[in-house]
Formats: sequence, structure tokens, C-alpha cells
Amino acid sequence: MWRTYGFSELQETYSALTIIPNFFLTGILAIIVSSLGIVWAIWFIQNEYGAIIYFLISAIQVLVGGGFVLDLAIMTTLIATRINHPLNWGRARNLVREQQNDPLLYDGMEYLYDVMKHQQLTAQPQTN
Repeated sequence: MWRTYGFSELQETYSALTIIPNFFLTGILAIIVSSLGIVWAIWFIQNEYGAIIYFLISAIQVLVGGGFVLDLAIMTTLIATRINHPLNWGRARNLVREQQNDPLLYDGMEYLYDVMKHQQLTAQPQTN
């Protein structure tokens, strides 16, 4: 019913998920696009359109055989969009107050709120 394949037969039919039909060119482009993604994530993702461009680089990386990074790219893009936008502490405090019916969740959220508030207060620049 089902045919089994030997290891050598599987190696002969191995292919990459790419839009480029040449393995050598696929490898070179995958390295270039992956390097570009790393450089962009380190130095440019905090720019105005940095998160969107990072997502596009990751999508191109999938197309040229650079791996399945799209799920991580989506999470990174969503987090990176909040880099230069401070958290509204009043809204966060109300969210914590709404969770008072669940003591375990409330205590955890209260702790995180206190830690983040302390970090924000200690990170204020000194003006002379």
C-alpha cells in the first residue's frame, strides 16, 4: 500500500522551499538576506518603519530558502512596533485593578507593574 524509501532515495529527491531553482544561488541569497535581517534587527528596527521592513525582510528570507522564520518575525514585528511608544500607566493600572477577582493573576500583574514603574522612574535622565 505505502511505499517505503531508502535513505539514498530520499537524498536524491531532497529539495529546498525556495522560489529559486538553483541550490548554490539559493544558499548565497539565503545567507545575504539572513545577514540583512540580523543587521536590520540590531541597528534599524527602532526606526519609524523599521518593524514593517524587518517583516518584509523575513518574508523574503522564507522565499529564498532562508528557513521558516515567519512566525518569529510576526512576534518580533508586533513587539518592535511598541519600541518608541511608552506604556500608559493609568491604563495599565486599571487593567491590574480589573483582575482583582483572581488573586494569583492580580499579584503577578501587580508585581510586574511595580517593577516596570520602578524601572521607568530610575531611567529618567537627569536635567541640570
